[in-house]
Amino acid sequence: MGDGDGGVWVAGLTTSTDLPVTEDAYQSTYGGGSGDAFVSHFSSTGALLSSTYLGGENYDYGSALAGDGAGGVWVMGGNQYGGFPVLNEYQRTNSGGWDVFVSHFSSSGTLLSSTYLGGSDHDDGSALVGDGDGGVWVTGETLSLYVPDSSKGFPVRNASQRTNGGGYFDAFVSHLSSEGALLSSTYLGGDEHDSGYALAGDGDGGVWVTGRTRSADFPVRNAHQSAYGGGFSYGDRFVSHFSSEGALLSSTYLGGEADDCDGDKGREDDHRYTLVGDDAGGVWVTGSTASTAFPVLDEYQSTNGGGWDAFVSHFASDGALLLSTSLGGDGDDHGRALAGDGHGGVWVTGYTGSPGFPVLNAYQSSYGGSSDVFVAKFGIDDPVPVHPPTANFTANVTAGPAPLAVRFTDTSTGEITAWSWDFGDGNTSSERNPVHTYITPGTYTVALTVSNSHAEDTMRMEHYIQVQKPLPSAELIFNVNYNRGTSNDSIASGTSPCSLAYYTSVHNPQENQESILGDLVFVLDAQEIVSVSSGTCAEINGTQVTWTIPSPAAISPGTGSSTSAATSATADQNSGVTLERSCNRTVFTEAGVQQVTLNITFDTIDLDDLWGRIMCTETDDVRPTIVPGTISTDLPLRGLSEERAGVYFGVNQSAIETGRQYTLSCAVEVDPLRPVAYAPACAVWEVRNSTSVAAPAGTAVTIPAELLPGNVSSVAFSSATPCEWTCIQNEHIITSLYQRAVPAPAANFSADVTSGTAPLAVRFTDTSTGEITAWSWDFGDGNTSSEQHPTHTYTAPGNYTVNLTVSTEDGSDTLSRPGYITVTVKGDFNGNNEVDIGDVARVAYMVVGKTAADPAADFNGNGAVDIGDAAKIAYFFVEKIEAL
Repeated sequence: MGDGDGGVWVAGLTTSTDLPVTEDAYQSTYGGGSGDAFVSHFSSTGALLSSTYLGGENYDYGSALAGDGAGGVWVMGGNQYGGFPVLNEYQRTNSGGWDVFVSHFSSSGTLLSSTYLGGSDHDDGSALVGDGDGGVWVTGETLSLYVPDSSKGFPVRNASQRTNGGGYFDAFVSHLSSEGALLSSTYLGGDEHDSGYALAGDGDGGVWVTGRTRSADFPVRNAHQSAYGGGFSYGDRFVSHFSSEGALLSSTYLGGEADDCDGDKGREDDHRYTLVGDDAGGVWVTGSTASTAFPVLDEYQSTNGGGWDAFVSHFASDGALLLSTSLGGDGDDHGRALAGDGHGGVWVTGYTGSPGFPVLNAYQSSYGGSSDVFVAKFGIDDPVPVHPPTANFTANVTAGPAPLAVRFTDTSTGEITAWSWDFGDGNTSSERNPVHTYITPGTYTVALTVSNSHAEDTMRMEHYIQVQKPLPSAELIFNVNYNRGTSNDSIASGTSPCSLAYYTSVHNPQENQESILGDLVFVLDAQEIVSVSSGTCAEINGTQVTWTIPSPAAISPGTGSSTSAATSATADQNSGVTLERSCNRTVFTEAGVQQVTLNITFDTIDLDDLWGRIMCTETDDVRPTIVPGTISTDLPLRGLSEERAGVYFGVNQSAIETGRQYTLSCAVEVDPLRPVAYAPACAVWEVRNSTSVAAPAGTAVTIPAELLPGNVSSVAFSSATPCEWTCIQNEHIITSLYQRAVPAPAANFSADVTSGTAPLAVRFTDTSTGEITAWSWDFGDGNTSSEQHPTHTYTAPGNYTVNLTVSTEDGSDTLSRPGYITVTVKGDFNGNNEVDIGDVARVAYMVVGKTAADPAADFNGNGAVDIGDAAKIAYFFVEKIEAL
């Protein structure tokens, strides 16, 4: 990219550790990882003026450049997982996955500012363009959601669209000042895939953006084509126009029944050069279309020549379509880049596979073969005004708090071809009837100069706009939570008693310029409170709980502060949600990966909002985390956020089929600190009866009584910072499958005796650990038991192996003790498993004292081995008695 003085700036990706850098380089060494961005500046003679690495320990690359009008340069690229250099940043850290970065260098190579731009999911920049005042516009696509009270959300500011449209990717358009401040940032998209391709300045600080959309609800305004044309893969092109303040001035589809884009992202598929201004606030756009019904007007070629055709369209500054034409033959033809001719016309280039491509005043009039480059030029008529202009204007409002949006209306007379506004705060516009937002309090003089080719005239209104310091806006949110849950793996829809809890929070929106300071005091007066959050800050007096969070606690822009209270009350509530949780494994003795599947069925979708999560919480037994990139679902989503500790998903209610079972699954890495049975928590929030009202401005705010349930007397908040207040009340039915993290089952047992003569009665004692629910004993002699502590009698001699299997809800464990029980024959003193003459003799020897008496020989049970015992074994041996 040229530097305006004959030199050039270069940026890109390097993996080299010896890239040439200058002595004054901002970063003189390679940051590491998979690559660094680099930025180099050469003079008109080829001398290296400045050169620096730009990256951290992860993966960074530079993808686009834009001049700042002062010889410096803006560079855009991507960063994965953080570590990128920041300076005077709007966003200090990578919010997750791939984020865009935007950095600004002076003409001497000094880094002036550098910031991340992204949310918790994938964000990708496609193009950037200077705003004519040293700042820069950026576009691309984002998968990240806007999360009002979290740094993980995609940055929005002065947005025409504050939230993701509900589809896959949305386009985004962001505007940074020359100092790197975020002036505006917005989503641009609907319920399908939308991506920003290219940018062009409108000459008044605003910007045109084009890209592709498959959304039938893409934002349109002052549109030539207000409905989606169609397309299977990439959809329609869109062309949108934003003012310098970020207001959406016009936005239109541009396409027919087939695809009107031939690629995905603008950066990767070379679409970033398909837009150029016409020097009158309008814009030219080119690309490729497969549609036979592509919009045409004052066309050179009215029909598609076959396959893909290039197209060229021209829009006026107010969004009106001035010209639109196909450009192609019977093969595939693609428009790739534009350049203005300095008179409002345009040069177009691309490539063609058509022998019959249209030619006019051609240098090469015949097809060269395979794929040729084409160059075409389109011009416009230049009207000649004849009456000198007289400037005049009005404003719809001339005083109010910042930010103050003022709509100026041109009331000048004469044949006017150009308008030049000076709003008095350093901002200008060339629109006829601009809307300008004053950010800083003060008194401003406004001037309008109108002109044609014959003359110009200026109207100046001194001290016309009075802007007062604004109060920060804030929200006091009170949620009535009805909790129903189980530690089991399923919970059915229907009416059931729910425990009642209250949640109160204050949210300070990202757009505010100041924090909410002073002692932060929350008050809740409600019946049957049994426990509260932040107990060290809470004082309970009867039914009233007062939380005082002392200075220096503060609620900074984009964050919130909250309290909660649980009650002993229950209430029957009807939930339309059925949850079923399944895990491919639950017992972990060492680190491993668990596949978790959550099945969700909805009986009803008549709700204000619907969202849920799968949550992993560390305990003394286990450290679980979500495995990145493993989420899959057939739920129709309006947003999905992935963090180490959980997966959060918002449900697009309009696309839900009642009675259908939906599935969301992910992988969880489980690191047990001891053998554990684990399953993550799963929950769904049904949000209903949401109500919001404005409340009087001030340092204190109270939820109006009409928003409170009958058992709550008051909800209030106060601080030292006066605010403009909005009060919001929601009812939540929260259906939960609680996290399980319990010791894994481990089988163990003992016996009161392990050897003896038959019949041998043995009492077994279970000493297993874990939350055991079932026991299965195998005594080794063909007999079993399901008692916890059984007694079993062995009737036959032998050595017996005993097995015990214990089970829990999450698994089982088995302990086997081989040869644990030894049973011998009664009267067998020589160990040959029968009573013979040797055993008879031995008892006789015991009686006469020649052998020590064995208590087992006391067959008559009188406590001594005597002549009766000797006679009894002799009788048994000669089979005169049946048993000893």
